[in-house]
Amino acid sequence: MLLIQNQAFDPRSSDHEVIKQSLDQFIGTKSIRVEWFDFSLSQADALKYYLPLIQYAQANGFEVHCHMPVDMSKHLVRYKHLMFVDPLFLRKFKFKSIEFKLPVERPDLMR
Repeated sequence: MLLIQNQAFDPRSSDHEVIKQSLDQFIGTKSIRVEWFDFSLSQADALKYYLPLIQYAQANGFEVHCHMPVDMSKHLVRYKHLMFVDPLFLRKFKFKSIEFKLPVERPDLMR
């Protein structure tokens, strides 16, 4: 999901040209957030759907930040799908920042 000024764009269900036209309306805006909520998204799908749009946004002067919600992190750790923590994969996107929280299970709270 691409988020910019309270508007969300889903590259998997929307036409890339329509999203690019929408991004052109926000050229004066400084940054865009990319949030991955889909637990089944593979690296190949992320490259196919997100990389062209992120490169387009970066070419137009946007700072692109990545955010991974806590429930996504929990899922990736639980099922050992740590594809988004792969530095070689993330380097392709050239994010300005990457934010994710790994879940912490405290034994003293597990009683």
